[in-house]
Amino acid sequence: SSTTRLTQQARLNYNGNGFTVRGEVLQYEPIAGGTESYQKMPQIRFDGGHYFDIADTELIGDLMADYTYFDHRNDNIAKGGRLDLMPSLAYDWRRSWGFVKPKGTLRYTSYDLKDWNYNGQSIDSIDRTTATFSLDSGLIFERDSSWFGDSAVQTLEPRLFYVFTPEENQDDIPLFDTSYYTFNAASLFRENRFTGADRIGDANQMTLAVSSRFISEQTGRQYLLATLGTIAYFEDRKVQLNPASAAETSLNQQNNSSYVMALQSAPANNWIADAGLQMDEEFADVEKGSARIKYSTPQRHLFSARYEYDNTVTPENEYAKISAYWPVAYNTRLIGHSYYSLSENEAVETLAGLEYGSSCCWRIRALARDYRVDADENNLSFMLQLELSGFTQIGDDIDGLLEDTMEGFVRESY
Repeated sequence: SSTTRLTQQARLNYNGNGFTVRGEVLQYEPIAGGTESYQKMPQIRFDGGHYFDIADTELIGDLMADYTYFDHRNDNIAKGGRLDLMPSLAYDWRRSWGFVKPKGTLRYTSYDLKDWNYNGQSIDSIDRTTATFSLDSGLIFERDSSWFGDSAVQTLEPRLFYVFTPEENQDDIPLFDTSYYTFNAASLFRENRFTGADRIGDANQMTLAVSSRFISEQTGRQYLLATLGTIAYFEDRKVQLNPASAAETSLNQQNNSSYVMALQSAPANNWIADAGLQMDEEFADVEKGSARIKYSTPQRHLFSARYEYDNTVTPENEYAKISAYWPVAYNTRLIGHSYYSLSENEAVETLAGLEYGSSCCWRIRALARDYRVDADENNLSFMLQLELSGFTQIGDDIDGLLEDTMEGFVRESY
């Protein structure tokens, strides 16, 4: 019921020696009140890199080249081809106690447009060139420690990441595939705050972060990684997605970003746990929170539980998910999944089912699904699937449903 468009896609990848080439065509068919989206007809992308060893230090050269033609069924919406070239050169100096990595990036983007009007003027072509300099650096301190009785090494790793990109007015460039990244721990070390190539964010900022790890001395397993960081802004960020809404969306009054805390842990074999917390720039209110634990084995035991809280959206979103795919007897497995909205105090989706059979030959699945269609209506359905391994499937695509709903579930391949 949440699907608003169907995807048609074809892709061809080629992996060479130090480079990859990808060709793709992609289009969407809107359904259930969905809106039209841009089609990629086609996209061709090249990614390549080369490492030069100089006095035990690596000089890294990279090149990304992308050509995409964006088409649209609406004759009144901008269309056209976009050529995006991004060479970069980095110097990676590393020692056991720290690292310094300066990097320079040049980005040239050219548009050949149709049906694009900006401020009453028809625009057929646009060229944009930007340059970005970044400097990533860190120190590594170590001391002997223990992890629940096992000998371990604990590290303390302060890290500074500086980015400078001069402002370039991009108001006259249409938005084909660009939006903001979701702010999280990975955002602390991104050079551009926008996805896609239609906006390159101006930046004069420094990430200040510190991490600590517990690493097993015997096996090298990372028991725990904890990170805390924020971004200090030295100048206003003037480049926005939509120039007309710049006054509402700009963050001119903030001197630093929200604080991000992240935990990742592999406490024992087959177990993974992580948690995250995002606090506002005053370190007073919680904006986002999450926690997850997952257990999985090669014998396809799977259990996962997740909690998410997001106060940056209206209304706030808080939910919990729990899933299990569990062998209980010979050739018999139970299937269960629950997605519960804590903010609305209502179940969004519940799955319960049984699987019987051998993965080598055949199996049958029966599943009941109760899910919310809209605010006032739920739908109860029953699904049945017979699978002849390596040959065919008959009935409902329960594999696909479990992949979409159960975290960590992977369809078996033969």
